[in-house]
Amino acid sequence: MTRGRKAITVIDRFAESIATRVELPDEPSALRMDADGRYLLARSARGDSTRIIAIGTSRLVGTVRTLWRDDLPFVAPDGSIALAQGGDLVVVDGETRGEQRRVVGGAEDLWYLVRWNGFRPRAASLDEPVRFEEDSIIGDSSAAEPPAIGPESPPTEPAPAARAPVTAPPAAPAAPARERDRGFVAAFAPMSTEARARALANLLRSGGNDARVVPVTGEQAQLWRVLVGPFRTRTDADRAGRQSGFPYVIAPVDP
Repeated sequence: MTRGRKAITVIDRFAESIATRVELPDEPSALRMDADGRYLLARSARGDSTRIIAIGTSRLVGTVRTLWRDDLPFVAPDGSIALAQGGDLVVVDGETRGEQRRVVGGAEDLWYLVRWNGFRPRAASLDEPVRFEEDSIIGDSSAAEPPAIGPESPPTEPAPAARAPVTAPPAAPAAPARERDRGFVAAFAPMSTEARARALANLLRSGGNDARVVPVTGEQAQLWRVLVGPFRTRTDADRAGRQSGFPYVIAPVDP
């Protein structure tokens, strides 16, 4: 804006020279530009109208009737322009200046433009790192077999063949037969909160697995473990555990 002239002077800041001038009907008394650099609003010297200038093309789009206040007029992110006309807030298209919507009595309020970036606050629990208890077994199914999973499972007596001398002919493999009858589960590391365990179970169910949460008693606190299965064979349970991508062990299911 050049004082005493009815024009907006555009300066090329790299060449440090005048690029062009936008002629106006009268000398502007104030300027306002939107954050995206789309339009320049120039207040008329009379104070009851505003010139709209397209910054990209250095072109005078036209004139709109509006009061000039601290909050109005302003350019919205979609290119529309909010005006104060009488007691109403009027939104017009930046190019055609056609009215898009009107808020009756809206000019009596103070307007503040808020730009939402699309993000919402996250629950603090979603950013909590995963912690495994000291007694958790982390590794693949090649680790030693854990005890059977089940509510208050009584200790299983070892098969007589296990106590027989090494030189004695082994008896029929009774224990493996019982394991085949009751199946196997993929057991995941216990978690400190039930909510986190259920979140893991829901994730595993989305992959087509039958997942459930069972409470387990830790040394110092109540824990929760996710079980997937049962499967007929150890191989099937191991396959489901590997596909999950989480640490697991294979355990037989109590009858």
